[in-house]
Order: sequence, then C-alpha cells, then structure tokens
Amino acid sequence: MKASEAARIPELLAARRPLVTYEEATIEGVHMLVIIGNEVDTVIRFSRGGSADLPQISTYPDAAESAVYADQKLLKQRASGRRNTTGEGNDWPRDWKLDKAKAAGKIWYADPKPIRVAAAKPACATTIKPNFSHSVPSLEQLIETHEEYKRTVPNSYAITIQRVTAAFSRQNADDLATVVSDWLRDLNRQYYRFRPEEATTLAQRLKPIMRAELTPLLKFRQRSITTLAASDEADVLRLFGVFRAQCGPVGAGKALHVLGPNFFPMWDDAIAGNYGVDKETGYFRFISILKQEVINLPQEIVPGVTALKALDEYNYIEASATRKAISGSR
Repeated sequence: MKASEAARIPELLAARRPLVTYEEATIEGVHMLVIIGNEVDTVIRFSRGGSADLPQISTYPDAAESAVYADQKLLKQRASGRRNTTGEGNDWPRDWKLDKAKAAGKIWYADPKPIRVAAAKPACATTIKPNFSHSVPSLEQLIETHEEYKRTVPNSYAITIQRVTAAFSRQNADDLATVVSDWLRDLNRQYYRFRPEEATTLAQRLKPIMRAELTPLLKFRQRSITTLAASDEADVLRLFGVFRAQCGPVGAGKALHVLGPNFFPMWDDAIAGNYGVDKETGYFRFISILKQEVINLPQEIVPGVTALKALDEYNYIEASATRKAISGSR
C-alpha cells in the first residue's frame, strides 16, 4: 500500500461502524498498528517511507519474517513476565495472538528464509560456540583478496571515508547524514530502486540520529576494534538500534562502519550467516569475533588498508556466492 493510502488508515478505521479497536506500537523502530480482534489480531506494518503492508499474510519473505520476528519477541517477553517497551516509550502488553492463529491455520507466513541452527550443546558444556562456515584468513590470503576486491568490486568507499572525515572535522551532523545516505544508496542501488520514497527521505531521517549521537560516534571513531570490551555492549547495541530503525540491520552496520571505520565492521546476510550470528540481534557478537581476528593481524594489511577493512573485503569475496543467492550483488 502506497504511503498516501497508508496515511488514511487511522481515519478510515475511525469512520468504521461499529467502532474498530486498535492500538499502535513502535517495536525496534518498526511502526505497527494492531487491529484488536476476538480471535485474531490484524497487524499493519508501516515502512520507513510511510507505505504499509500486512506482514502476517505477505508473500514476501522479508515481510513475513518481520511478522514472525515480532511475534516471537513478544511471546518470549510475555513468557518471562516482562512487558515490551516500545520506541515511543509506551508499554505494550497486548497479546497479539499471532502464534495461536498461525497454529490454527488462520494466518500463514510465506517462504521464510532458512534458519541457521547452532550446533547442539553437549550436556557438560557451559557456553555455546557459534557454528559458522567462516575460516580465519592468513595475511597472504587477505593481501590476495584485497587485490581481487579492487579489481571486481567498484564502490564509493574511499570518497565516502574522505567526506565523513571532513564532516566530522566540522562536527556537522547534517552533512554526516547526507554522506551516509549517499553511501547506503550507492551500495544498495537495487533495494532503493524499488523504494524511491525511502531513498528520497533517508538523509532527512538520519539527521536527528546524527545530531543526537554525534558525541558517542566521535568516541567510537577514535577507537580500534581491539579495544572492544563487554562494557561497550549496551552503547553499541543502542547505536545499532537507532540506525537499524532507519536503514535495516545490514544498512546499520554499513553506516556505523564509515562513521567509525576502525571499530565497527560491515556485514550483510551472507556474512552474518557465515559467522553464525543473527543479523537482527548478533551485531555485538559479530564485532567480538572480528576483534579476535584483528588482534592477530598487523594494523595495516597494505598501505592505507586496515586489518578490519581487509577482513571485510575477504568476507565479501568469501560470501559472494551466498550473497547473490540471497539478495543480489553489492
């Protein structure tokens, strides 16, 4: 549903007789309107550009997965006795009943992507080790892959880093928003090609984030990934969450990387899968793994290319076949 039509939903619901009971929530940056039913609640999900869909009956895997993810998250919180706090600061105790409705065959999720399951934990184990297909590269492999990456993967990375540096030197949050928007739109041309409303509003939506988070971003920008500590988890995931709300989990990692290129790594669906981490919730775990790999490498693999950037290039080349199967080329 187009944004112009989606904007009329509350007005249309208010005009219904008998009156329709509905509630609104913003869960992890996704604005949803829930029409309360006797047996099944109907969920309307709004995109960042203002359009809307019904994820619980969508034939698109990404939308269907979003409904499943929200349903499972709320289900876990209800089971633990906690109440979800929405992005608008309101409690959201409502039982969506989606899980029961799905089991009864009243709603369905179309073609969900396969879920990667971690290796079974032995009875005596106290921690779960990730089950991933990624192999730690040698210095020679990183140098070789860097040359291949330069030949085969054109993008605006170098100029973006220069523009970000200039904007930070001026402490101009609005310029940072423009640069990051240009960077994400360049990397994800195919995605934004079919979402022009999201593309045209991206910079404007990033400006409040840059203004509010300029100081913490500057602090992380001055750090190396090798300084990552457990105490950083809350701040990292908070930053990841605010960017995720505007550009998705993959876009959040790419945005954070150019803002703090020595601390934040880039990722995408295929890379996250190869490392055995969930792209919705596993970004801090991903950084922790990359830290251990960077520690054992020289600061620069070749002049001007840090170990972290070289690992990104290696991960991209290594996962290219998987990436093309999931979401197309970079």
